[in-house]
Amino acid sequence: MRLSLAGWHFFAAAALAATPPAWAQEKIGIAVIVRNDVSGMLLSRTVPISPGEDVFGKEIVKTGPESSAKLVFADSTNLAVGPNASVTLDRFVFSGPTDYKKAAVTLVRGAFRFTTGTSDKRAYEIKTGVATLSVRGTVGDILARERETIVTVVSGAILACSIMSYRCTVVLAGETAKITLNSASKKTVQGPNAFSFEGICAADPSVCVVTPYQHAANEVAPDLTPYAVGAAALGAVGAGIAAGTAHSASTPPFIPPLFSPASP
Repeated sequence: MRLSLAGWHFFAAAALAATPPAWAQEKIGIAVIVRNDVSGMLLSRTVPISPGEDVFGKEIVKTGPESSAKLVFADSTNLAVGPNASVTLDRFVFSGPTDYKKAAVTLVRGAFRFTTGTSDKRAYEIKTGVATLSVRGTVGDILARERETIVTVVSGAILACSIMSYRCTVVLAGETAKITLNSASKKTVQGPNAFSFEGICAADPSVCVVTPYQHAANEVAPDLTPYAVGAAALGAVGAGIAAGTAHSASTPPFIPPLFSPASP
């Protein structure tokens, strides 16, 4: 049970009472939705996460095949997590009870939808293996792969930069960008690098519905049986991650119904 992690964490924290406060882990949010195989690793211990349980700073949250989750942070930021994904909740510094002065996450791999909450947008720092993403609001779909990151903005804007070349591009609503170690370029939503989280939203709308933090404990979603979110939901670009295999470029791209063709 996930409660065993909370209990173990309590005793571990007590044992490390002499350790500087910077090492302490604190509650930063709640797992509102958990579908199938979702786990958390904290202080080298990995246990399953159940709906309604807390998530902590420096925790690594992972989903398995045909799995997904929705994390709601204290400032009402929502992070939807697709199948075969991994995210590290690196560093959260509170400026108030429900606001962050600093909030850093690393999207290690997989598909995500990030919806900003009440904190200053500049508080958030999102990293992948090849990119840094500065959120300007409000909803962004992010696919993190080993050698590239695909960003599709649903609303608002995201500044996406390569971590090695420092090349950047501003991605606006309805636009998609591909970021590698050495480049950052925009793509059309019909192109081979198109990506959207909409397929997962269609399979389970509750994953994408924005939940305010103050309501999170009361909106824990029940399990769905049967439930499956796989390659079909993510489309061609995300299919490799959903299936746990490499992406095949020959597969037709998923075209999210939310977007219309870009104007010339």
